[in-house]
Amino acid sequence: MKNSCALIFSTEVDTQKFLSFGYDRPRFMFMFGGRFTYLDFYLSMMYHAGCEKNILTASSHIDIIHDYMEASWGDSGWDILPFKNEMNKDFTEKALFAAFKQSLNNYVVLIKADHPCYFNTRNLFETFKKSKAKVFIPVIDNKPAPVVVVEKAYFMKKLSEKLNSKTSRDEILQNIFTDLQEDKKSVRKDYDGFLRNINTLDNYIKANFEVLKNQDKWSLLFKDMPLQSGVSERAQAVIDINGEMIFSMISDKCNVKGRVKGSMLFPGVQIGKGSEIIDSIILPGVVIGERVRIEKALIDISSGLPQNAKANISDIVQIGRSKSVKNNDKYPDLLCNGYTFVSTNVFIPKGVSIGANCYISPNVGRNSFGRKKNISDGQIIAGLK
Repeated sequence: MKNSCALIFSTEVDTQKFLSFGYDRPRFMFMFGGRFTYLDFYLSMMYHAGCEKNILTASSHIDIIHDYMEASWGDSGWDILPFKNEMNKDFTEKALFAAFKQSLNNYVVLIKADHPCYFNTRNLFETFKKSKAKVFIPVIDNKPAPVVVVEKAYFMKKLSEKLNSKTSRDEILQNIFTDLQEDKKSVRKDYDGFLRNINTLDNYIKANFEVLKNQDKWSLLFKDMPLQSGVSERAQAVIDINGEMIFSMISDKCNVKGRVKGSMLFPGVQIGKGSEIIDSIILPGVVIGERVRIEKALIDISSGLPQNAKANISDIVQIGRSKSVKNNDKYPDLLCNGYTFVSTNVFIPKGVSIGANCYISPNVGRNSFGRKKNISDGQIIAGLK
């Protein structure tokens, strides 16, 4: 639709609920469903709605967002509106107001992209205009979607109020979003679609396994309105003659030479010969060696291999187990359902065994383990300072 734009933001990742998961990227770039980011869901919906441009706002990770958008969505039709200037200082209230006023079109879709959500948006703006309301809110399964359609003038009025009240920069859009969702003059309409509120690491794991267990229903969601992936490696997945996939999801550029059961492999994951992956989620780029056994684990993103290493998880490593004997020592409420969490850019040396409900923090390397080969249930391995 002419004179329309989407304004997309997400809140800060709560480390008390997600540990280090996503610490190196904004929340709307969390991976989900085997090959997507949360951001992909909303960008795809806005494309099908006929939105003229997408504006992403953030106070950090600007370079990461820019690189992702340019590589995955091209170099046009989007912009990034930071809350800080090039000197990493807050804009003045006047400058921030002027930046929004210049960037926004007449019709604004304000999106809080903290959770995965998808519904048919092809008639979104027409429905909004017919409602003659200042605020329009789609509803999925009796829950308001994290999407609000509003006229620019009304949004700018709310922005002015927040700036004049000296609201924290990190809370401005969140507060405006809440005000609009609670607006008594808003109009709501039910839609069929997908919405999962993911507020903890355990929620995240369960939501991904829900997708895995309902793949047929998941695929039907995109039948009439395709979902574009920005995580795609644009290369075929390969299952070796010795590889085996049982009730699992595999994505672009994966290479499987072992056995994968009840698991989700994101793009670029490599599974070595004789290895076994059970009931686990492996995020992009992770390289797993030979004769490795991983059961009930979440393995975060890998951006590359350590020097002279052939895998992020070396040969004959064991991670997780089918049953746990204790919750995590430090995070008993987060790691209590048997899943071990291995954070981003971790290297696990040959022969190490890691139990259930364990936490391996970011950038852990060979020296972090020292002489320890057996990490019992509920333990934590932290990187060297």
